[in-house]
This record gives sequence, C-alpha cells and structure tokens, in this order.
Amino acid sequence: QFKDVATTTLWPNVLTTVAELGTTSFQTGIEVLGGWKIISLFAIGFALLVSKKGKGHVFVFYSIPWLIATFYAASTSLRFALFLSMSSSIMLGVTLSLIIKYLLAITESTIKINKYWSLVFSLGICALLMVPSFTAGYEVAHFRTPSMCDSWYNSLKVIEADSEDAIITSWWDFGHWFYSISNRRVTFDGGDQERRIHFVGRTLSTEDEQEAINILRMLNCGQEGAYNYLLKQGYNEYDAYNKLMEIIHNPLPPEDEELAKLTHCEDVIPQYFIVSQDMVKKAGVWSHFGNWDFNKARMYNDVTIKGLTQENFVEKYDESPNTYYEIKNTEADQWISDWYGYFNQFYCSKVNETFDCGNFNYNTETKEHNADNIYSIVYLEDGELVEDILGPEGGASIILTDGISYLVHPVLAKSMFTRLFFFDGAGLEHFIKFSDMETVNGERIIVYKVDFGGN
Repeated sequence: QFKDVATTTLWPNVLTTVAELGTTSFQTGIEVLGGWKIISLFAIGFALLVSKKGKGHVFVFYSIPWLIATFYAASTSLRFALFLSMSSSIMLGVTLSLIIKYLLAITESTIKINKYWSLVFSLGICALLMVPSFTAGYEVAHFRTPSMCDSWYNSLKVIEADSEDAIITSWWDFGHWFYSISNRRVTFDGGDQERRIHFVGRTLSTEDEQEAINILRMLNCGQEGAYNYLLKQGYNEYDAYNKLMEIIHNPLPPEDEELAKLTHCEDVIPQYFIVSQDMVKKAGVWSHFGNWDFNKARMYNDVTIKGLTQENFVEKYDESPNTYYEIKNTEADQWISDWYGYFNQFYCSKVNETFDCGNFNYNTETKEHNADNIYSIVYLEDGELVEDILGPEGGASIILTDGISYLVHPVLAKSMFTRLFFFDGAGLEHFIKFSDMETVNGERIIVYKVDFGGN
C-alpha cells in the first residue's frame, strides 16, 4: 500500500520509482540467500538441531518463521533484503557450528586423529562451501565505483564559495550530497520529497522558462507553503493545485498578501540549479512526475476509490465509457501520466548547414532529411533554439548538436532540461551558467545560477 497512487491523495507517489522498493522474484530471493547450496546447509543445520537433545527444537521453532518472514519481506522490496541477511547469517553460523562439531566427533571416533587437525579439516570444508558467496561478493565490490567524484565535489564547493546562504535545486536523489558538501540548503533530498517531486519535475519538463522560474521562486519563498495555505482556505486538493498553477502562470502576484509572500516573495535566497548526465537516464521518472495529470488522478480516485458508476462518470467528466473502462483496467501510475525520456544517443558533425549523423542527415536550410516517423528536429541556430516540425504523427524528436545528439520523446524536445543540459542554456534569460565540469567518465555536471529578475 505504500506504493499506491491516487488513493488517499491526488499527488504522485515517489515510492513507485525508488529502485530498491521494487518487487523481486522467488529466484532472486534464493540468490540473495546465497543460492540453493546455502539453503541445503540450512536444511542440514535444522536436521542436526532437531536430532539433538536440548533447546534445539526451540531455536528451529523460532528461526523458521523468522526466515520465512524476512524472505517474504525481501520478495516485496529489495530494500528489505538486509533483514533477510540478518536471519540467514545467524542460521548459517549455527549450521556451520553444528557441522564442525559433527565432523570433529566423526573424525575423532573413526579416524583417530588429533582434534586440532580435525578442526582444521572441518573449517576447510566449511570455507570451501562459502567460496561461491565470497566470489560473488568480491565481483560486486570489484566493479562497483562510487558516484561521488572530484568533479561533483568541486561543483558543490564552488557554490559554497560563492554564497553565504543558498538553495540548490536538482533531482532529489543526490540531495544529501549537495547539503553535506556545499553546506547549503536543498529543495529536497532522499529523506523528504513530498509534492516537490511534481514541482521540480515540472520545472525540468516545461518548455516555458517563465513557468519554471515562477515555480522555483515559489519553492524558494516557502516550499509547499502556498499549496498548504490554499488547503487551509477551504480548497480541495484539485482546486488548490489549479489555483496555484493559475498564480504561477500569472505575471502578477496574487492579491492575497499572505499568499503572495509564499509565491512572489522579494527576499529570495540565492538559488542554484544543477543538471547532470545521470538525469538523462532519470528523465522517465522526473518527466512522469512533472507531467502528472491531476484531472486524471481525480477521475481515477473517483472510479476506483469512491466507486463512481460508469453512468455518473460519463455525466460528471463528459468522457466516453471507454475512458471508464481504461481506468478500471489500467494501473494508476500508467494511466495518469506517461514516462517520457531520451532514447538513443548518437554522434553528429555539423558542416555548414548540414548535420551528418551517419545513417541520418539533416539540412537546416533546405529541411532535407532521410528520417521516418520523426515529429521534429531541434537544434541551435544563431544562439536560439529552433524546432522544425517534420510530421505531426511522428513518434519521436531528434536533438541535434555538433557532437552528442539524442532521439527523444517530443514532450521533452524543448524542455528546460534539454535547453540547460544539451544547449548550455542558450536563449534563456534567468539561468546563468556558473560551473561546467566533467567526470573521468565524460559525464557533465552543469551548475546554473538562477536570476529571478532576468538578465
């Protein structure tokens, strides 16, 4: 239930996209335990415990339910695999202890060798049994590299050096880095996201710079305070959100002075905005939240939670019965908002007015090209972003640069993230490039300083 969507609230649920909260298979659970060899060891240990006199039966009575419970928890979420490691490691230790004692007794009574040599022999057998697990663990550790590097560290330190107080906005999963290294505030991090997953996702997804800057100003002034204020004024979730977006799209602050302090404050804190290579792969997530359709969320909630009948649904929303059928037969996360993204990466070189991308060529002057099913081509011309519409029915757009180019969903073709990351903020008035660094893997980290007044 912690990953339910459109049940108790119309807002998106960040837990649906947390990787370690993903479900796993029975086989994966077995692999987490160490494979069938380790399971066999457990069975041997339980058999030895049951065969012994004393309190072994009590241990078996408690340990089996514990193992089953932690195994079930690990199967529902990868994050809970840690619990499985605790129960399984204790049981493995007990099992190995019993096997060693059993082998010592056998060797002393039959082979008649010194008990110390028997102990060495027994430990050797146990060590051999553990080789596969140690090998697998070593392979994981050997190929694991930290995401934090000098480029990230330096990018955050220049923010600290440039400001006495500031707010850093980017996607939430690196928020703890930003806070701990730069010693500056963050919009959100791994411990607290709430409704900001939508607002920051919207900032990254929108093509409207003014909308993006007004959202950032609102978050700077009072985070989610404006929305909470509207709720206290009697608005429901849906109407409060629409009212807030109306304010965001209005160039003038609201007449309500208390509300204006939360959306259009004048004493804004210095703001920095970070876009980085990892966010290209995460586009499906932040665009999903940023393009969250609150009207669809309301429909879904009415039908699945409040039990709105088809007849009343059609009358209330002026929608067809097919829409009602879709709601009844589609997961909320899939129906309310799509998952957009940057699909394929390729290299292009520009000679005069022609982009040569190997199998694809495009002339920005004549508009000649050899692509099929392409909605639009996006490129930079004289410092301004240009979008040439090729086919309204096309399923993808192409971002062209003299270097790395991308096939992208049309929704993100001219998004703020596209403009800030792929085109260095060209043509934007409120985002001033402050830092541009590259990791040893060639991944860019770009920091922008936000100018709420416009340069």
